[in-house]
Amino acid sequence: MRAIKGLILFCFLITALASCVEEPIFPITPIIELDKVEFWVSQDSGGPDSLVLYINFRDGNGDLGLNGNDVDPPFNPEIFYLDNNNKLITIRTRDNPEYSDLPPYEFPYTCTNYTSSSRKIYFRSDVVNKATDNVIDSILVDNTKYYGVQDTIYFERNENSFNIKVEYFVLENGVYEPFDWVTAFPPACGETFDGRFPRLSNETNSLEGTIRYSMKSVGFLPLFSIKPIRLRISIRDRALNTSNVEEIEFTLQQVRVN
Repeated sequence: MRAIKGLILFCFLITALASCVEEPIFPITPIIELDKVEFWVSQDSGGPDSLVLYINFRDGNGDLGLNGNDVDPPFNPEIFYLDNNNKLITIRTRDNPEYSDLPPYEFPYTCTNYTSSSRKIYFRSDVVNKATDNVIDSILVDNTKYYGVQDTIYFERNENSFNIKVEYFVLENGVYEPFDWVTAFPPACGETFDGRFPRLSNETNSLEGTIRYSMKSVGFLPLFSIKPIRLRISIRDRALNTSNVEEIEFTLQQVRVN
């Protein structure tokens, strides 16, 4: 079964605390409280359903949110590695006995640790092995040369690329088992419901408000039906401070609103 996930939508109700009133003192590590969960069934035939989280938050310095252009470290989506010769580690690197502990090119690692050979990624020219790597083109940025590479390159996902983490668990035989959307549909790769909400403020004021986080999928009802689900939720600020963890257990029928 192929995982299909739609756009994750965000809506915010934010209270900016004005300087003319006494500002509450919140810790710089965000604090969250899960207000409620709603399940909306699509009114379009075959359309994705929505599972919506309402998350109340408080933060002492307002450094919450990431925009789409926040891709430089530490917010880069993937971490790539170099071998002892300062060249990119690819699937071919595994042939070297020094790197035999690299995962094989098979499921689930094709989803979690190797890029698709159809995807072009630009790297500094000095870390690319032109003799073996599939170089498509090159560009010059600020007098630095970059090669566009389409190859099977080893990577690890960077958790700091997301500022909201949503872990799924499903009750099976009396035990809540982790449900990984990325690897749940072999051999196809799904998508995580970890995501981003945009910057909430350009100031360093205390903030409190509610994040409305909508997750869309055609898989909710076929996969979970009447099974109890547990969600584990946290957020992270731009200083990489992670909030407390909130958990909730429910069935889709219990939180359905239409």
